[in-house]
Amino acid sequence: MKYLKRISLAMALVMVMLALTACGGGSEAPVTTKNEDGTLSAEETQALNVYVCAQYVNADAAQELVDKLNESVESLKDGTYKLEVTCVSTGSGEDPSMQMAGMMKLTMALAAQEVDVIIADELNAARNARSDSFYALSDLFTADEIAALGDRALSYELLDDEGNPSGEMGPACGVDVTGDSALVNVVGNAQVGAFVAGNAANLENAKDLMRALISREAAVQRNNA
Repeated sequence: MKYLKRISLAMALVMVMLALTACGGGSEAPVTTKNEDGTLSAEETQALNVYVCAQYVNADAAQELVDKLNESVESLKDGTYKLEVTCVSTGSGEDPSMQMAGMMKLTMALAAQEVDVIIADELNAARNARSDSFYALSDLFTADEIAALGDRALSYELLDDEGNPSGEMGPACGVDVTGDSALVNVVGNAQVGAFVAGNAANLENAKDLMRALISREAAVQRNNA
């Protein structure tokens, strides 16, 4: 009974934090300007915080991910900004306490505006997309850039008031980066996407990394063709 009470409390805390995040909670989105092409821009910063969130994450490989991105992303090579990677594992659901702990960690980091880019598996991506935690791709990239993504643009089915699939899809909000060699040792063979947090403090750097991940994955696909 005490165990169930702890799980219920954890779930309640998650819902509170999700509500705070959706309402702006303890953070504010960066001041943005709308460009002529409809995308948003913000002041440049010198940091970028990436969270990798999946059922199973190899945190020991996080530094390898940092090193590979530092070697391949021009803005990281020249020191325009510094990359920090945090790994969050939510488990398969067999251990509810582990799942809730991972969800709470990410949710609280989002509410504290400590997350810029999220690399997440399908389950975690869908959960956060449905709570409006991500920028829509149309806020970040031009129509031509989005069209070039083809089926790599990710969107998720919305739920009705009872938590059932509604048949309606939310806006495209992420990019499929499954199989990127920089990510495989961290998330294994999981289907993963990259997303920009809706209150990202380092928006320009987040957009830069997203474009780099798109280019990296395109190169992977060409090499495997």
